[in-house]
Amino acid sequence: MKPWKLLGASVAVLALVACESGEEKAERFTENAQEYLEEGELQRAYLQFQNALQNDPNNLEALKGAAFIAEEQERYGDQLRFLQRIITLEPQNVDALAKIARLNLLSGQPDDALERADQALAIDPANLEALTVKGAAQVLNNNLDGASETLEAALAEDPENAEVRNLLAARYVRDEDFERAQSIIDEGLAQTPDNEPLLVVKLLLTQRRQDVTGMDETFQQLIATSPENGFYRERYGEFLLRARRDREGAKEQFAAAIPLLEDKNQPVGRYIGIIRAEEGEEAAETELRELVAQYPDTGLVFAIPAYLCEVGETERCEEELRTIASNEDQSQENRSRAKVQIGERAFARGDREEALEQAEAVLAEDEGNSQALTLKGKIQLANQEVEPAIETLRVALNNNRDNEAALILLGLAYEADGRVSFGEAQLAQAIDRLGLSPALFQAYRGMLVRNDKAEDAADLTLRYAQTANADAQVKRESAAVLLSQQRPEEAEVVARSLIRADANDQVARRVLATSLLQQQRPEEALEALEELSDEGKANAATVQIRAQALTDTGREDELRSYLESVAEAGDVPEAYAILTGYETREGNPEAALEVAQQGAERFPEREQSWVLVYNAAAATGDTETADEALRRGLEESQGNASGLRVLLSNRLLQENRRREALDALMPLYEANQLNDLTANNLAALMLDLDEDPSRALEIAKRFEDTEQPFLADTLAWAYYKNGDLERAQRYSDIAARAEEPQAEILYHRGVIAAANGQTDIARDAFEAAVEAPGKTEVVTEDTIRQALSELE
Repeated sequence: MKPWKLLGASVAVLALVACESGEEKAERFTENAQEYLEEGELQRAYLQFQNALQNDPNNLEALKGAAFIAEEQERYGDQLRFLQRIITLEPQNVDALAKIARLNLLSGQPDDALERADQALAIDPANLEALTVKGAAQVLNNNLDGASETLEAALAEDPENAEVRNLLAARYVRDEDFERAQSIIDEGLAQTPDNEPLLVVKLLLTQRRQDVTGMDETFQQLIATSPENGFYRERYGEFLLRARRDREGAKEQFAAAIPLLEDKNQPVGRYIGIIRAEEGEEAAETELRELVAQYPDTGLVFAIPAYLCEVGETERCEEELRTIASNEDQSQENRSRAKVQIGERAFARGDREEALEQAEAVLAEDEGNSQALTLKGKIQLANQEVEPAIETLRVALNNNRDNEAALILLGLAYEADGRVSFGEAQLAQAIDRLGLSPALFQAYRGMLVRNDKAEDAADLTLRYAQTANADAQVKRESAAVLLSQQRPEEAEVVARSLIRADANDQVARRVLATSLLQQQRPEEALEALEELSDEGKANAATVQIRAQALTDTGREDELRSYLESVAEAGDVPEAYAILTGYETREGNPEAALEVAQQGAERFPEREQSWVLVYNAAAATGDTETADEALRRGLEESQGNASGLRVLLSNRLLQENRRREALDALMPLYEANQLNDLTANNLAALMLDLDEDPSRALEIAKRFEDTEQPFLADTLAWAYYKNGDLERAQRYSDIAARAEEPQAEILYHRGVIAAANGQTDIARDAFEAAVEAPGKTEVVTEDTIRQALSELE
């Protein structure tokens, strides 16, 4: 055959290919991909599916194949993208909907998972994958009854499905229905005794039941089932150490875990800690150095300085770090890490110059080193160089997007720069990416609290309390949140769990009693309180709970005698307040005043004692006793007695004794104890009395974001008094939105408008002020009419 004929044939083939439509090319690429897939060549198959989709983005077979390979290669973002295109083309594709639901669940979006699972189940009510995902999402959303129904249906579809059985058992463990959980676990293990996930749920159950023997046996079963799993051995060692006090057994498990785990630092630390306790610090250091030599490429080299720091050998610790930092035989990564640790230690002792020097030394060799950039950003933030810190931390995250410390610092930097919403979003995204770690929880909750988002902080506490990192204190806080949200059944579960872990947890017992009260089970609440220690009973919260329980059970006589006995014992000052309140509710104001006076004589140093006397005296119309309570309270109370000063100031204002009212509030300003109400009153008084207008403005500036008319009026008047007419007008406009006309606000508006040349606005304001209530000693009708006449 002549060459030109070959060439002609090739041209013909190329011409045929060129004539193919995009859909035809896609089909050909898809066929090739399927062949590669059958041969197990996943990457080649994936490339062919990609070629198919470039020619026909709507080729369903190519989309399904690409989604399958992405799942096999654990590229879940790509898998989700392909699946979403599939359901756009095939809205009834149950398999794709169920897989999207699972991916939503894995990415921490249970609501989205639930929505997709329900879509799948609307098409195929028996779809096992959708039922499983829906049940898991319901567990995460605390819809435990719904989860039971869904997972029971899934188990009926496939009685041997280990995942469904695990979820169902975990659901009952979470709800503390231990017998039901045990039954499900036993049935599953009878079918498959070496079912590792089910053994893990069994371990969780034994932990929740505080069943030490069961935990021991289950750990041994897990290790027998998976002998090469170093994590189980490490956790078993922790268990033996804490629950059994079995150092030798724990030491054996830690030693066995070390060669099996990639990250050896934790088991090595525990192992060395036991040797230190048994044989002394020198023997422990010798053993540690031998382990470092045995595993030279694992990062254990840093265990030596960590150990030296732990035992108080600070100079040797830093010397060891400097040796690593200067050792050319060490990798650059280890040398840089050592320098960063030296810098961190310098920062901790306040030597920012040395810390920055170490960070810059690392960056000179590796400008993208994320840890060094994080240290530098932290130093800049501490030096109040906020914008440079933000830029540095952004670069750190560009090089390691999962750098937790940098993520937290960047959020704090945004907050320091006044961009609070950016800071909150930064930490929320970090949690979505890395999970709710202790450091992220503390940082985010602190930010929410600082920015008056108590409800969001409470929700975050509830979320963190469900994690393995939550300690008893966080769980107590979560129970308090549940009570505040009127979710007593859940609070009861948390409280009983805490009590099982520590029978002497007095706070948990009070939470339990409160949860029972909220569920209208006062008799059980009283029984729960009887389990408190003597110290726990002599507690203000306990007295309040018991008083409420006695009230709810109608035991009025017992309630009075109980409160009188507690007050007489003198261990709970708050008992006087509770008894005073009781007498007031019973219509005995004189008796209430007598009790309050007894409390003040018993605890004269407590400001609240005198506030109680003042209020009780005022309720009886005894102004002389009320005035005496204020006088003595200010003399005897410790601190600045802010509550008493506010009461005194209000009383003086009612009597138009403005100078004395100002003097009563000034100590609160000096002690930085002003709240919004007292700040408004103090600033207004200073302006009315022409007492340091610049300081009055400084106080009133806390209202710059306000929409409250009275606060805006004070700020407007402060700006006017300081010559800032533009800002004065802005806040005067806000003050004018008051629902009811007030003479003082209208007068201020008129004066400010006149100063800005707005004569018509000023006239309208003055005319309205003449008729409006709220005139004062300073803003009288004559004052308003005089201002009106000056406009003519």
